[in-house]
Amino acid sequence: MCTVIVGFDPEASTPLVLAALRDEMLDRAWEPPAAHWPDRPHLLGGRDVRE
Repeated sequence: MCTVIVGFDPEASTPLVLAALRDEMLDRAWEPPAAHWPDRPHLLGGRDVRE
């Protein structure tokens, strides 16, 4: 799974922030990007199924 995180706030001193992660474990179970965290409704991301 590959994940790219983009943060954009035109009023910030750094208006655009990019972060990326490339996971080489293709057989590892995961959930696709969604709002998995009820206490952070604006946060979207994939989630690792294995703990």
